[in-house]
Amino acid sequence: AIAAQDRKIPLKIQLIEKSPKKIIFLKKIISELNLNVDVFEKNIFESSIKLISDVFVVRAFKPLNKILELIHNKAENFKKIIIFLGKNGKDELLRASKNWDIKYKQSMSVTSNDSLIIEINKLIKK
Repeated sequence: AIAAQDRKIPLKIQLIEKSPKKIIFLKKIISELNLNVDVFEKNIFESSIKLISDVFVVRAFKPLNKILELIHNKAENFKKIIIFLGKNGKDELLRASKNWDIKYKQSMSVTSNDSLIIEINKLIKK
């Protein structure tokens, strides 16, 4: 959001978070930086909403198989999914590949040597 604002790129970002404490923090930062971001308080696993976007960015808040299942069931017409995986990322990918055909690119995290980032372009349940 900050990079898009600096480059004057019209980008709308929507965040979904279930923790009220994190929402307060996010809204404070969004306001202080005057960003074009909306924050929604929802437990995405209990919500019936459909997610419609070209790009999804996800932190590793659940095991990768659960995240992929969530996206498969709730996301519509995505072009790309970027997932930040923690230190168990490689093992998570191996386990997920047993249930999913995943076309992805892998990058190392710049903030942690044992974490990785995957960019998924195609996701099909086996």
